[in-house]
Amino acid sequence: MAPKGLWSTVKIILKYILQKIRPKLNENKLYTVEKCLWKLKPNLNEEGFKKCCECDGFRFVFIDYTGKTHDLRPEENRPSFNNFNKFVKILILFFYFIYILERKGIICYACQRVKKSDKRIRK
Repeated sequence: MAPKGLWSTVKIILKYILQKIRPKLNENKLYTVEKCLWKLKPNLNEEGFKKCCECDGFRFVFIDYTGKTHDLRPEENRPSFNNFNKFVKILILFFYFIYILERKGIICYACQRVKKSDKRIRK
């Protein structure tokens, strides 16, 4: 059995997450259901909200009873082309920097070592 303090911490974290996600669920007219209660709950509740459950391994991604996926993650963390493009630009700059260092003869990836003549990079 887990210590009492652990359960109170878990409850506080869950409460915080629900406070953060509840307005987004209400905007999309969704209400959450545990997977073990999925068949027992109605597809639409008395307020007209659709039942949904959170996808395993994807926080803030929900699937409703029709099979439609609702991605309620924040825009800045959501995987998208723009976020991927930022990552690619950083990679391109990194490889360009490595290319320049190789051209100047400071590093040599073919021999996997730093040239001894350059004292700036040597330890």
